[in-house]
Amino acid sequence: MFYEQYKNKYHSQWGEEGIIDEILNRLEIEHTNKWFCEFGAWDGKKYSNTYHYVEKFNCNAVYIEGDSEKYKDLLETCSGDIVGNIVPINKYVSDDLDEILKTTEIPTDFLLLSIDIDSTDYHV
Repeated sequence: MFYEQYKNKYHSQWGEEGIIDEILNRLEIEHTNKWFCEFGAWDGKKYSNTYHYVEKFNCNAVYIEGDSEKYKDLLETCSGDIVGNIVPINKYVSDDLDEILKTTEIPTDFLLLSIDIDSTDYHV
């Protein structure tokens, strides 16, 4: 597949960061100081498609995790140096993402939404 050449894995499962980088480059979008939202976030790092940008480009992220045990891992990630860049939320997302995001400072025109809930991704 044509996108295989762009894969570059930092934290993601399949190299999605490299594909995201290529999309941003083609759109000529700078990724420093931007906002991301990822749900199904687990600990915010493992298999994350966006943590690389928080870690390396000073981006901000709203990480939403519904599972209370995995959310504890997310809080541990947030206790590190980048605590101010991550907004952790313990909630399952259904059709209420807009309402959830209204409780944060994320702008309405944030850069990227990453959905990884291993079940009803398409429905949500």
